[in-house]
Amino acid sequence: MWTLLAFISAPCLGCYDVSKKIALRDNTVVDVLAVSICVSAFILSVPLLLSRFCPEVTAGTLFVTFGKPQP
Repeated sequence: MWTLLAFISAPCLGCYDVSKKIALRDNTVVDVLAVSICVSAFILSVPLLLSRFCPEVTAGTLFVTFGKPQP
């Protein structure tokens, strides 16, 4: 299971690194880092907000819900 996840994450990290280097060609580091942080915060806020306001949606997933504890 973990080896499969490692093989999946390797190309994703490679694509992230290549796209970050391409983005840095004509832009400053601060701009690229700011946009990168905002995009990742948006992506991670979706499951966080779902677990907060719709805990039944994330009940069977790896995300911890903020609602009542599951039996």
